[in-house]
Amino acid sequence: SSDDVQKAKQQVAANAKEDMKDTLKDAFPDGAVVLSESFDVSYAEGKSSPAIGEEADGSATLSTTVTYKLLGVAKTDLSAFLQGYVKDETKDNNNQRIYKDGSDEALFQETAKTKDGVSTTLVATAQVGPEIKDQDVKNQSKGKRYGEIQQSLESIQGVDAVDVTFFPFWISTVPDNDERITVDFKIKNE
Repeated sequence: SSDDVQKAKQQVAANAKEDMKDTLKDAFPDGAVVLSESFDVSYAEGKSSPAIGEEADGSATLSTTVTYKLLGVAKTDLSAFLQGYVKDETKDNNNQRIYKDGSDEALFQETAKTKDGVSTTLVATAQVGPEIKDQDVKNQSKGKRYGEIQQSLESIQGVDAVDVTFFPFWISTVPDNDERITVDFKIKNE
């Protein structure tokens, strides 16, 4: 009967749906971000043997094709996309550098099916700051005292704090030798 066919279809739908989702997730290569909400199952029209309305002589079978879909994005592609987006958003700010593009902690939300595929919202936090080169800091600091260095570097937009350490303690100016100067950048909140 058509009820028997419907029950068999429901059994197929219930069996291994979550197992298949996990299997598909495992099939993605390392470094891929999987959109779990994009998981989709579709069923082709099934064929029953014997056909609906015919008499069965013991056993009956239902044959159908089940298609499972799960989408993912390679982390390298995600990173390239985010870097391009951030560069475009900061193009009016000269001398800016992307310190983190946000791909490491990116999240996909509000995933929904559309007629062309899937629509989703990407949430990522990038960190952008001034383009500062070690050599520029060294050149700017040579022969200067603690306060002069601090004032000079803190005047750069995006620099929150500058700490200067002299060794040994009795030295009060930066040497002229690049090899004796160390520059260390730290991103806020890290």
